[in-house]
Amino acid sequence: MNLQWYPFVFLPVHKPTGPTSHDLVDRIRRVVGKGVKVGHTGTLDPFASGVLLMAIGKATKFADFVHELPKAYRAVIRLGVETNTLDPTGEVTAEGEVPDLDQARLDRVAEALTGRISQVPPAFSAKRVNGRKSYELARKNQAVALAPKHITIHHLKLTPLDELRLECEVACSTGTYVRALARDIGEALGTPAHLESLERTSVGPIGLAECAVPEDLTPENLAQWSRPVSEVLPRFPEVELPYRAYTYLVDGRAFPCETPQPAEFLAVFKRDDVMGAVFRCAYNAELGQVQPKGLCYLAPDLR
Repeated sequence: MNLQWYPFVFLPVHKPTGPTSHDLVDRIRRVVGKGVKVGHTGTLDPFASGVLLMAIGKATKFADFVHELPKAYRAVIRLGVETNTLDPTGEVTAEGEVPDLDQARLDRVAEALTGRISQVPPAFSAKRVNGRKSYELARKNQAVALAPKHITIHHLKLTPLDELRLECEVACSTGTYVRALARDIGEALGTPAHLESLERTSVGPIGLAECAVPEDLTPENLAQWSRPVSEVLPRFPEVELPYRAYTYLVDGRAFPCETPQPAEFLAVFKRDDVMGAVFRCAYNAELGQVQPKGLCYLAPDLR
């Protein structure tokens, strides 16, 4: 991406423990400036840290596609104690003996929980129960019965840290609750368990190395840390089209194009290597047309 920043990008930040995801949104809004929309693409609880992708400008329209990306986490699981939230912020609800943690047994548990599995979400979650969020009912000590959901665990590695704690490295599909995975690992080992710490290490192709420290962000270094939508979401590659196509797309008209294009893509128009306009487009091969699906960015002097 050209070093000139423009508000149709993702901004990966390294969320620290403590603040909420919305706290980070507020901080980034102050850096980006007034009039530019900012949103996050996947909540991390206050006790958790790691990769948090911020969507800037009309990149917020692509947040649902980010939700579909696989994610990876590094966690510490505390065995012998379960809490009502399945994390360190909750109240202790069960205690039990912890078995010997030999690696062969841990490998068998990891193998059994790898692949497409069924997972019951935590009661303290945003899942809806009769129109209300589950955590609202759980906070009132009301019984919550959530239906199991199918998820995919792509990779799971368990390593003992000491007699009571496991390190858990997991790569998983969207919809996975690592808190629930900690509970299920404990059940497989025959002991209560909860998540002691959690760090998200990647979202799709974006890892911790690509993340900015929120406190270090300034308007001057936004471009350095921003990532094009096409980099975060390879399903939307960037295609540079001739200026004549711009005159069609900006009016909401289909552009005749016999040259095959990706089924869905971002049509970009640059002047002197500076971004001028970006459109979300689809290519209709039968009609030989590039069809506009939305304007994502338009430079101020083109409006």
